[in-house]
Amino acid sequence: MLTACEVAVGLRDVNVRIPAAVKRGDNALLICNYDIENDTLYAVKWYRGRREFYRYTPKENPAWKIFTKTNEIDVETTKSNASHVLLRNVPTSISGKFACEVSADAPTFDTSIVAADMEVVELPTQRPIITGIHSRYRLGDVINGNCSSDYSKPAANLTWWINDIQVPPNYLHVYDIQRHLAEHLESSVLELNFVVITHHFIKGRLKLKCSARIHDIYAQESEKLIEEDRPRILASGRSPDMNMYPFDQPGDADEHNELFLTHKTRRGFGPGDQDWGYVEVREGAHLFYWLYYTTANVSAYTDRPLVIWLQGGPGIASTGCGCFEQLGPIDIEGRPRDSNWVQHMNVLFIDSPVGTGFSYVEQPHGHYAMHNNRIALDLVELMHQFLLQYPAFQRVPIHIFSESYGGKMAPEFALELHLAEQRGELVCQLKSVVMGNPWTSPLDSTLSYAPYLLQMGIVDHVGYRDIAGVAAEIARLVYAGKWLQALDQSIQEVIETHTGGVFLYNTQRRVHVNDVYRYGEDPQLREFMVNNVTRTLNLTNMSEWMAQNATVFIKLGGDIFKPAVDIVARLLDETPLRVGVYSGMLDLLCATPGTVNWINRMQWHRKDQYVSATRRPLRIKGMLEGYEKQGGGFSMFWIYRAGHLVQQDNPAAMSHILREFTGFG
Repeated sequence: MLTACEVAVGLRDVNVRIPAAVKRGDNALLICNYDIENDTLYAVKWYRGRREFYRYTPKENPAWKIFTKTNEIDVETTKSNASHVLLRNVPTSISGKFACEVSADAPTFDTSIVAADMEVVELPTQRPIITGIHSRYRLGDVINGNCSSDYSKPAANLTWWINDIQVPPNYLHVYDIQRHLAEHLESSVLELNFVVITHHFIKGRLKLKCSARIHDIYAQESEKLIEEDRPRILASGRSPDMNMYPFDQPGDADEHNELFLTHKTRRGFGPGDQDWGYVEVREGAHLFYWLYYTTANVSAYTDRPLVIWLQGGPGIASTGCGCFEQLGPIDIEGRPRDSNWVQHMNVLFIDSPVGTGFSYVEQPHGHYAMHNNRIALDLVELMHQFLLQYPAFQRVPIHIFSESYGGKMAPEFALELHLAEQRGELVCQLKSVVMGNPWTSPLDSTLSYAPYLLQMGIVDHVGYRDIAGVAAEIARLVYAGKWLQALDQSIQEVIETHTGGVFLYNTQRRVHVNDVYRYGEDPQLREFMVNNVTRTLNLTNMSEWMAQNATVFIKLGGDIFKPAVDIVARLLDETPLRVGVYSGMLDLLCATPGTVNWINRMQWHRKDQYVSATRRPLRIKGMLEGYEKQGGGFSMFWIYRAGHLVQQDNPAAMSHILREFTGFG
């Protein structure tokens, strides 16, 4: 019987119909159609590979002839003729190319030959087998299991399905084919690995299915039904096993704010050991942290450094934009991230300033930070308590990495943390501070907009004039110390008018005209955090997670346009810390030219070492990814093919920067 995958190949007037696959032991019908027109047929010959096994010559008696050298092929002569050949009880050894050659008699002697492949299949004896999958999972758990096919020839093609939807490739790992040497059979294994999120459960159930196919002659599947394991939410904020979350509650702190915390690792959201909690950094002001212990293959997590990640905004949540959209182990679809940082080092996400993300204040209009130093001191208090409760990290190298407005917060935080350590208030091994596309000198960034857009061809001279005019007014207000009035200038609206809506965070990214996305404010991210992460971390009785807290921004309004360049210079002159800046060259908000300008003006004792250093190409696997320059304790990285979010746009270059500072990445 012919299958749906029969091959039809045409060459002049000849075509063949050969089954693409046939089960071992079945019969196989090979058909050779041709139009001889006014000629006389001389012969039809059939080949397996280069060896002829059947010939039909109408002028001979009998007309058919079998070639015994190919005795693995058993031709049923009573059902074979000038156009058909029936093969009986086919073995797997005859799989390969079959060809039909048609020859005309005199006077033309025209000859045509057409070929197609046929595979003889040894089918599995049972359905695919699912292993490693439990019957119950909760949100944030990692589902990791294998689907294995029974031995066959060839190995079955396996496919995983979640609720009857085929899973994406980055949920999967394909193992090498396993071979049964004695019987020349093969087995395939397909691993499934993903994190459970809300939409996976339908009425509290999740269906996993693995299907196995071999051509169109074999299709089997196995299923596994999973029940949602819902954690019991307690008013006390404690987890169901009564281990306290490492957070503070009213009455937990004495006059020295010594909190009762535990650093016991727990099942968090996604893979690996985690811990999280709150620290009351000031009365009524609570910062949230989320610690991911490294998943690196090391004897102890203390074998790897701790990286602190600070997000921008101000008011963008590190736990959302940083963890799930850039550098955490999974994304908001629950898919593993190949370029995640946790595989190399311990990562501490902090929602700062207070009021950001899961962090909160007790009074609606009170306790917010009003200036950069307050943010820094709050972070120092968090680290003071963190290092007391996780004392193993007191001897682990610590590196502060930041992005955007985080690049303004990070230098002052690093300076205050270093000073606190010098005063003996805490024990830590702070080694470096790194700022990505930083808002360190707001005026330099603002003044770079018009020339950057003009030279990139994004605006003409009319647009340049209008944007430069607003920037000049902002400069006048900054020089007069009118910080709030400078912030109130509508330069981004003028840019949008003249560019047609260029994406501020990557001028080369394709963005739909109706796209309302702003840095850290992805509606899908908010839904993910509220519906998945909040429930899994048992934070439903605490503050509601916010992607961007406008109140945080407003409270800091008088400080946003103040520069922090002098703080960076103090780090270079007064501390042993390494300082670095990286800049995605397609960013407009904190454009590279503005960053270069403030670095060129910044003065520190060893600046001559930086100025005289060689600017080197940054090549990774033979590809130019940007440039780097290092000297005098300071490093600068210009990054190709990246905008405001370098880790998201060019993770290979970001890994290089990580290695430069931490030794891992």
